[in-house]
Amino acid sequence: MHRSGLSRFLALGAVVSATAFASAEVSLVLFDCRVESSLGSSSWQFIIAEPPKGDIEWVLDYPVQMIDPFNGNLIATMESASATYIADPQINLNFLVTAGAVDTQFTITSALLSFSTIDPADARASAAITVTDNDGSGAVISGAHPSGRIFRADYNGAVPGGGLDFANLVASVVAAPFDTNDAFENVPFTPVGTPVSSMSTQLKFWLTANDDANGTTNFEVIPEPATLSLLGLAVLGLIRRR
Repeated sequence: MHRSGLSRFLALGAVVSATAFASAEVSLVLFDCRVESSLGSSSWQFIIAEPPKGDIEWVLDYPVQMIDPFNGNLIATMESASATYIADPQINLNFLVTAGAVDTQFTITSALLSFSTIDPADARASAAITVTDNDGSGAVISGAHPSGRIFRADYNGAVPGGGLDFANLVASVVAAPFDTNDAFENVPFTPVGTPVSSMSTQLKFWLTANDDANGTTNFEVIPEPATLSLLGLAVLGLIRRR
């Protein structure tokens, strides 16, 4: 476990649910942040010893300065961060970062959340991104994924490369000098079209020098409503027989 920033890790217990797919586990890296600029590069991870069961919440308790280990340059600062993994299943990532003295690329990646197969499945995703100018030159946050977007949500594998795209959200946000601006995009519940057994998310973006960016993201998978209705009817029938 990286210890340059204090973190709180809470296993909140298994979710009580009438459905079999509520059992889930996450991969060992709960939160991964990597930064790169002309000043160098740095990375930070929160790693657990073994996959816990049930809902999980991780919170970074104080800022982490991300320094290139070879030249000592400050590349960026991770001001705050959190990740929540809900067994139903759902992933939420939150972050607040500050770029270093030059434009900086950030890559923030969730764990892989695995669960009993949901078939048929619906999914939804959302991303709210804010940028703040700190030095009077204006601020820009822009997507660095191949899609040109900031946030990516994948199913049946880990971002990047291991999963299938469900959503790519928010291309860029621009703020005037000493101002703040934000953007929100979402994909409502939509049929996935294939059985789903895992999910992951990633934010990848460029941020202008000395400026702040923060974001809140969500990715959720559920059975298609027709499946839930059939489950409810089956439970009612069982109660009546008893």
